[in-house]
Amino acid sequence: MNTDWKVFLTENGANFNDNIVNDFGNPQHEQQASVSGTVITDLSHLGIIQAHGPDAANFLQGQLTNDIRLVDDEHGQISGYCNPQGRLLAIFLIFQFQDSYYLLLPASLLPETLERLTKYTLMSKVTLADVSDDWVKMGIHGKRSGQQLQSILDTPLPTPATSTYSVDKLKLIYVPGLTPRYIIFGTPDDIKPVWNKLRAHSAAVGANNWGWHDIQAGIPVVYPETIGSFIPQMVNLDVLDAINFKKGCYTGQEIIARLHYRGKLKRRMYLAHLTQNGIDTSPQPGDVLYHEQHSNDEGKAIGHIVRCQQAPDGGTSLLAVIVSELAEEGLKNGQIHWHSPTGPALEFRQLPYNTKEIGN
Repeated sequence: MNTDWKVFLTENGANFNDNIVNDFGNPQHEQQASVSGTVITDLSHLGIIQAHGPDAANFLQGQLTNDIRLVDDEHGQISGYCNPQGRLLAIFLIFQFQDSYYLLLPASLLPETLERLTKYTLMSKVTLADVSDDWVKMGIHGKRSGQQLQSILDTPLPTPATSTYSVDKLKLIYVPGLTPRYIIFGTPDDIKPVWNKLRAHSAAVGANNWGWHDIQAGIPVVYPETIGSFIPQMVNLDVLDAINFKKGCYTGQEIIARLHYRGKLKRRMYLAHLTQNGIDTSPQPGDVLYHEQHSNDEGKAIGHIVRCQQAPDGGTSLLAVIVSELAEEGLKNGQIHWHSPTGPALEFRQLPYNTKEIGN
């Protein structure tokens, strides 16, 4: 995390857990504000990989599930990065800025991902670097977020999901969500006045609130605990336009394409809510899920948590990959459990997109 930016946030009342903003003094109020109001938040929990050089596009094209040629100054994308077995190693939000590509991912996953990608640069004229400390990322979301941005920047805003717009020294990225959401990307000196102006009309909240809105939007993430756990279609990357089936070869492409054209997807990602009942621990990415009627004595797993976050109204919101034939009915009937086959039951929630349009 940029030191200057951390000092600035501290002076503005931020409380940290390592380099993640927990809150600005009133976490309960902030959670409610993030649902009904317009709020701003620091996104330093996201790391940044920069890909720069004349071969950057060709290199990324051979590594990622999406078509990097579609990324330009006005269009970003979500894309997966897989191993040869078609299993996800990372999921990126990608955009172009000042002649470089920038890949956003959890900071906890960045070192391993950067090391793995760098091994394949070989003789390519591309430089990959961790530039997380050079840039600041802040988010704004809420019904009035676009109006507030326009009032202080006096510029058109991107509107389609993951589209982008450059203004002066800043990059604006529209992010999918139940309410308008934007990431603002720039140097600390360029972001500070934007933060101050937006803070005059918006509440500052902890980073967990942004993650909760990601979950409501059905946006998956790969964490260190879930590396290699999921094929892209399992976490709905096909529905999110994060896989291009016409782009040609990339690492893991053969398995991903075979599943798309010839196979039957047996697991999908679902949105659920968990009200904990007497369990001391909290759900974590990678945790096993069970079905009360389809688990053996040892507890046969029928799913895994992809990501989870404390919900504003209590409990935990989560995205989970679950065996499709057991998932929706089992969630609606309280038959799918976390922690053990008789543990707390998951409650079904509706995703904002329809996976059945693609097929299960």
